[in-house]
Amino acid sequence: MRIRAFLAIDCKQDVQKKLISLAELLKNRSNGFRWVKEENLHMTLRFLGEVEESKIAHMELGLRQALQEFESFPIIFSGFRGFPNLSHCRVLWVDVIEGADSCRQLKKVIDESLVSFGFPKETEEFVPHMTLARLKFPQNVSLLMPVSSPKVITMVESLVCFKSELTSSGPNYHSLFKVFLKDRS
Repeated sequence: MRIRAFLAIDCKQDVQKKLISLAELLKNRSNGFRWVKEENLHMTLRFLGEVEESKIAHMELGLRQALQEFESFPIIFSGFRGFPNLSHCRVLWVDVIEGADSCRQLKKVIDESLVSFGFPKETEEFVPHMTLARLKFPQNVSLLMPVSSPKVITMVESLVCFKSELTSSGPNYHSLFKVFLKDRS
């Protein structure tokens, strides 16, 4: 059996609430956005696609080994951005203004580990971010953006492998396994 899966940094509930409050700064000013549900907020590090269920346990062991010395780290979210940009936006996201290099390093270790399980190396530059909304059609949302946004601070303490089930009411995510990073203390 195949499972649609991805690896991500999961958000703690208090961080999810703070990020949703950031989104609230825009919700009343905009239309056409499909907002990410609070419980689905996460930072995708690697989309795995359809994976054989039997491969998941082996992948978990490989990632545990690869990340056993990787230390937890702080990140700070702030500022709205868009893919490909705010004037032609399809995806609205909040930026990682501190801890981005640690996120990139974590992704690099993950990618190197996944090669041994038959996953190709990714060539696109990784941009650490948290997706808040998607737009069906590109829009210029630059004028909707607040001048400044509050900072949301959290610790990255683990990596989560999620199963993704697509439904008519949006995706549902279920944790398959979690790999804890090394405690910094």
